[in-house]
This record gives sequence, structure tokens and C-alpha cells, in this order.
Amino acid sequence: MRGRVLVMVAVLLAAGCARAEPSATPGQLLREYAGASAPVKNDRFGPSGSGSGADRMANFAAHYTPDQLAAALFGAYECDDRSPDGGRLANPCRLSREATEAAREFSGNADRPHARSILVKHADGSLELLTVFIARRPDGEAQLIDTSGGTYTGLEDFRSGNDVLGTDDLILTLQDVTSVPGQGELVVRTGHTPAVWPWVASGAAGAVLVALITLTVIRRRRAAAENADLLAQWAPEKPNEPATPPGPEKPVE
Repeated sequence: MRGRVLVMVAVLLAAGCARAEPSATPGQLLREYAGASAPVKNDRFGPSGSGSGADRMANFAAHYTPDQLAAALFGAYECDDRSPDGGRLANPCRLSREATEAAREFSGNADRPHARSILVKHADGSLELLTVFIARRPDGEAQLIDTSGGTYTGLEDFRSGNDVLGTDDLILTLQDVTSVPGQGELVVRTGHTPAVWPWVASGAAGAVLVALITLTVIRRRRAAAENADLLAQWAPEKPNEPATPPGPEKPVE
């Protein structure tokens, strides 16, 4: 009987971990964004859908190297909701009252927080750039804030506590999501952590859990090695001569 219970525990744990560890890579999701033919919700780099995915990809390739695109897309930026010449918003944040209050409460001052885009691939295949905010204290401590004013200590706290995304959504962002302007590796995670069963931490499941964690670490290392340069299959012909980017006025260096 105990053997059957352990087998069931192993199966359920494996299913849960499989949902938490998506097979998609950072490079794959970034290529989907760059080559999107359908509109990307809240796209900071201009509307998509006006042409083919190939045209959009070619436009990005003409203005960015892969590293420049990743830096501009996922780097934190200063909020600026003013409309510059041409009527286009420069680094818009559209801070809600709740987010503003949460930032002030954490930082202790009235400074506007930084913003960061998280690339979301929803369960239906649609793409979105989800805006989150980063409040910082003088001592360097940082906090992640969503548009409704929810606060989080980091990526995993955001995944377990947000009310916006589900376990079937995928997100692409920095592992160190509160860093400014940005540091660390790009990672793909589910938008929300799966349900955790109370008995997972029991002694009977301990050995199985350790084994699964080991396999998860191996998978992550292999994925990181295979996608070190993110968009190795897509790059402009003259990567050292990028044109003026059509995106934010101050791309992250």
C-alpha cells in the first residue's frame, strides 16, 4: 500500500513540476514577439498586425542586434508619460493610484518608480507586454508592484501572489526582476505557480521531491546553455550599425 502511495505522489509531483517548468526557451518567445503578425497588447515598440510577421521581424533586425532588443524590451526604464513630437508616448507607465501609493509607502519618498515590461504568452497564444513597477529605497532594497498596487519581493513571490496571470500563461522576464536597469539571465516561467498540496512536504514524498528537483536543475542548465545568445538564428546583417530604434527613447545599455 505504501509503495502505491509513493508512486501516486511521484506522478502528481511530476505533473506539478512539469507545469511549473515550461519547455519554451527565452529565444523562442523572443522570436515569437519579434515576428508577431497579430497585435501585441501594450506593445511599447509600436503596433503590430499592420504587416506580416516577416516584415516585423525584418524591421527589428534592421534596428537592433538580439542583445539590444532584449535590453530595450526587458530593461527597467524611467516612467515618462509625456507625449513627445509626433504624438508618441515616451516610456509610458500609466501609473495607477494604487501603484503610486504602494511605491511611496515602500520607498518613503515621492519619486516615480521605474517600470519594466514582462512578455506574456497567454494560453490562447496571444502576446502581451505586461507592465510592472519597481520601487527602490536609498539602501538599494527593491520591491515589485503591479498595476493594482500588489507588492512582491521578487519573481517567485509575484508568480505565487498575482491575480493577473494563470498557470497556463508563460512569461519571459529577468530572473532578477527588481534589478535596475537589469541584470541576470532571462527566464521563462509560468505566469502563476501551480497549487501545492499540503502533503507534498511529508517525509514519504521527500525522496521523490529531491529527485525531481535535481532533474529540474538539469533541465534549466541545459536550456540556458542552448539559448545563451537568445536569438542566434535571427540577427541583422550589420549588427554593429543599428539604426535609430523605433522603441523607447533610452534603450538600456
